[in-house]
Amino acid sequence: MYQEGSLQHRYRSVEQLPLAHVTEAFQQYLRGDGTWREGIRWEEDEEKIEISTWYESWWFYIVALLVVIGAFVWWRGWN
Repeated sequence: MYQEGSLQHRYRSVEQLPLAHVTEAFQQYLRGDGTWREGIRWEEDEEKIEISTWYESWWFYIVALLVVIGAFVWWRGWN
């Protein structure tokens, strides 16, 4: 498998490749040689990955922090 840019642009090889072929492709990639994609038949990966943004996963922590601050201010007062 390889990914071009975002998670929506993922590709997988059509057939199972021998280890020697995979090793050569990784070495070409490491050298910056763009020919590692040639000689391998690729198909678009159809598995959909759900992408969540940082604010969707942190909203609970922000609200919890505000509740703790509010409870502390209510308990101790402004002074």
